[in-house]
Order: sequence, then structure tokens, then C-alpha cells
Amino acid sequence: MRKFLFAMVGILLVASMATAAPMCSGPTSVTSLGATGCFIGATLFSNFSISGANVIGKPASAVDPNSVLVNISYSSPVFTVATTPTTATDWQLTSNQQFSFVLTYTVTAGGSDFASYQSAVSFSNQSGTGSISLVKSVSSGSTGSAGADQVNPTSAVFAFSPSQSTFVVTDNIQANGGTNGTVNALSFTNVFTTPEPATTMLIGSGLLSLAMFLRRRR
Repeated sequence: MRKFLFAMVGILLVASMATAAPMCSGPTSVTSLGATGCFIGATLFSNFSISGANVIGKPASAVDPNSVLVNISYSSPVFTVATTPTTATDWQLTSNQQFSFVLTYTVTAGGSDFASYQSAVSFSNQSGTGSISLVKSVSSGSTGSAGADQVNPTSAVFAFSPSQSTFVVTDNIQANGGTNGTVNALSFTNVFTTPEPATTMLIGSGLLSLAMFLRRRR
């Protein structure tokens, strides 16, 4: 019976590896990420899509899923998801030029649940009526929409309540030169924080000690 169980586990592991998403590796188009997405460690970012795309006075590539790039990185204890254009000039706006789209994706933790979220915008050459904004909402554990714009480039930090292992992110992204202005949109960024690794290690050590204690009692 034990050999059968080990064999079944082995088959399941091989099957899961065959269909697993790749590791995240630098800026990648929304189209390429698609439903499969990519892993950072054991954390999966998947189901990427763009909807509600609109562009005036700039090439369609400004909002095209084939040209909008997503770069996912990790520096303990923070995961960062940055959205940028393939061609920088696509997001350099003057009067009466604008673009907007909604970026959606799913985050699934592979270890510690997520504790908080935040958003930020990066831009240059803003003048007059030029504006830029990112309003982020999450599907579970939300305590508010994380909004950033040309006045407040970094949003407040919002705690998940309770902490979340999986959730859907909706980013409402907009940039507009207005009637008499300019703005160069550089990136739209999401930040997700997990507990410090030291905390996770302590919990893991405690569970290991408990398992050893129970084994000795048998």
C-alpha cells in the first residue's frame, strides 16, 4: 500500500511539473504571460489580461497586450509587479493625447499569506493638465483601493484583513495630457508584502519540533 501511495505521488509530481508555469524572468508581455503566468519561488502570478483599452493620439501599441510589459520581482519580504511599455514613446503624452486600460491578474501564495498591498506611479515631464493614475483593488481581504497619481505618486499601505493566500488584482491605469499639458508615464507598480522570512522560519521550526516530539511518543 505504501509503495502504491509513493508511486501515485510521483506520478502527480511529474504531471504537475509538466504543466507548471515557468519562472518569472524579466519584463514579459501580458499576452505571453496569459492564463498560465509565472512563478516567483512558489508564488504564482497568473490569469493576466487587459480590458477596457482606450487610446487617443498615440499608437494602438500603447494599450496592446502584446506590447504592455509586466516585470515581477521579489526582494524579501516584498513582491513587486511593474507595468511598462515596450516602446517608451507610446506613453509620452502631450495635449489631447491619452491612454487607459484595466490590467487584471491573480496572485496565489506558495508560502506565507500576503499581509499588505500598495501601488505607485512613476513619471516625468509632467506639466499643466497632464495627469497619471493607478487605482488598484483586490478581490479578497480588501481594506481600501490603493490609489496613486501625479500628486501622490505612492499610495498608503493597506493591510489585508485577514491575510490572503490568493486574490485577484484589478489595476485601473490612466494617463492623459489633458487640454494643455504633458506627462511621460514610466511605470505603474504594485507592491505586495508577506511576513518576514524569520517569522516563517520560526513557525516552520516549531512545526518540525512538534512533529519530532509526536514521532518519539509513538
